[in-house]
Amino acid sequence: MKVTNQFNLPQPFVDLVSGDTYSKGESDITTTGLAQPPKIAELWRRHADEITVDCSEKVWTMMGTANHWVLEQIALRNPERYVAEKRFYLDIDGMKLGGQIDLFDRETETLWDYKVSSVYKAMSDDHQDWTKQANVNKLLCEHNGIYPKKLAILLVMKDWRRKDSEIKADYPKCAIQE
Repeated sequence: MKVTNQFNLPQPFVDLVSGDTYSKGESDITTTGLAQPPKIAELWRRHADEITVDCSEKVWTMMGTANHWVLEQIALRNPERYVAEKRFYLDIDGMKLGGQIDLFDRETETLWDYKVSSVYKAMSDDHQDWTKQANVNKLLCEHNGIYPKKLAILLVMKDWRRKDSEIKADYPKCAIQE
């Protein structure tokens, strides 16, 4: 993917959002890849080096990555209780399915998935993609000796506003919700 800088943003920001540190490890396909429509996945695979995106459009991807890193720190402080950002694999008919879990809490046996999204997404009923990804990650955990009893999403709403929470009855009451 080519990253442009059409708004002449500072170079440190451009460098920050241009470096993609994501690795699918040894996976042929990942839990995230399974959620994509096959045509889109194939187009990305074939034309990734031809796709152009402006660095200004990558700010929320960067914030999601930062959110994961910050939340991973709880596992570093308490590794007996938490497993964080660990990749698991499962061989299915000669293909290697891989997925990286966000956090497993051994005490509550909860598999957490962190999301940074909008209030609109939070208030909608369209969470099938999140549910599918969580269930595939649960399957991967189970095939690798971790047995979640609960699946949970920790959602950080990037556009949440306190004023709206005070005047709108159906608006989320805080910027983070399960």
